[in-house]
Amino acid sequence: MKRTYEVQIHRTEAGRPWSYSQAEALQREWADRIDQGVESRTLFLFSEFEPTVTLGRRQRLNENIQIPSGVRLLATDRGGLET
Repeated sequence: MKRTYEVQIHRTEAGRPWSYSQAEALQREWADRIDQGVESRTLFLFSEFEPTVTLGRRQRLNENIQIPSGVRLLATDRGGLET
């Protein structure tokens, strides 16, 4: 069985990577559309983020995490520690 895929390219302004929050919002919006039956296609989201460290649900905020200058720190509802 031959499969075909539609490719859509979404970019931010040239030379500016996406913020983690922008990409996460798009990902959640797409998942909601699938859950509601509005969309059935799979989304592959390839992106380059601005420098960001995310803290998952299992990360304890009292642990010693060193964040370099210019790197954004965001808490997420995803599992895991910091990435």
